[in-house]
Amino acid sequence: ECPTPLPISPPPRPSTEDVVPDATSAYPYLLLYESRQRRYLGSSPEGSGFCSKDRFVAYPCAVGQTAFSSGRHYWEVGMNITGDALWALGVCRDNVSRKDRVPKCPENGFWVVQLSKGTKYLSTFSALTPVMLMEPPSHMGIFLDFEAGEVSFYSVSDGSHLHTYSQATFPGPLQPFFCLGAPKSGQMVISTVTMWVKG
Repeated sequence: ECPTPLPISPPPRPSTEDVVPDATSAYPYLLLYESRQRRYLGSSPEGSGFCSKDRFVAYPCAVGQTAFSSGRHYWEVGMNITGDALWALGVCRDNVSRKDRVPKCPENGFWVVQLSKGTKYLSTFSALTPVMLMEPPSHMGIFLDFEAGEVSFYSVSDGSHLHTYSQATFPGPLQPFFCLGAPKSGQMVISTVTMWVKG
């Protein structure tokens, strides 16, 4: 008599990491407030770090402090966004252009989803059909599996899978990527940091 095969369990979901935006990379008018330390991060636009080579100046963007070059990583972003404000989330290469306006697509080193203005769907540059949504997610989960060449996006509130980028390999280290549309567009909450655009 053949033994009963043991059930195969799915791999455990990785624990949520404390991903913190890098204030030295943030757009000059992107404000970051660290609630645990009760202080603002980064320099004011009048400060010496305004024109730093590491700072995004074309869009209200920032990257995470840590770059990933191996392993599996999961983090969540809460969003209190007003109206039809634009936002984008995902990962990017650690050497993407921060001075020029370039399409946020894998060819330019971005693996992101973004909410398109005036609509209720997520668009990606690799998907032919946008992900239609009844309501934009207020809590997003991003899962990076570096060795598998995958970045996946989830709505944390209902557990639904929104999109996965998949490729053979990534061309170097990746950093978490965060982008807000404009002043009065709302806030993102990443770990203990709240981020919004100065009006």
